[in-house]
Amino acid sequence: MSGVHAKAAEARRRIWWLSKGRTGQAELHTAMPYGWIRTLRTALGISNQQLAARLGITPASVSALEASEARGAIRVETLRRAAEALGCDLTYAFIPSEKLAASASESTRREAGSLGGHAASDARWEELVKAHVDAGLGAGTGTSE
Repeated sequence: MSGVHAKAAEARRRIWWLSKGRTGQAELHTAMPYGWIRTLRTALGISNQQLAARLGITPASVSALEASEARGAIRVETLRRAAEALGCDLTYAFIPSEKLAASASESTRREAGSLGGHAASDARWEELVKAHVDAGLGAGTGTSE
């Protein structure tokens, strides 16, 4: 294994270990105590100065953006630039909570139950769930997308 690949493998192991949730399983949505930028930079062995050079900013600005991310006050575009500088893709996602999933499930059950008292087929159930999710995604946006 080349030095670069070995370093990347070690970084993945460190990140997995750092991201373990209370269950002991790696969770992609786990927040890092110092933020993902600092965690990745450290795991990859990239200094503050090196990341600053990649981003075209000062080392003090790197420290400020890492602190900003840890506080939850960073802009998505700044995260995207930092991810690219660290050789990563940024994935920004909303993960439905159990409360939302239960609410959506109950709503679709009520709707399915109103289909004349007949049990809905799996295909119809999936159709109702998709319609419910799609309606929720379009709500409040002011667009039909």
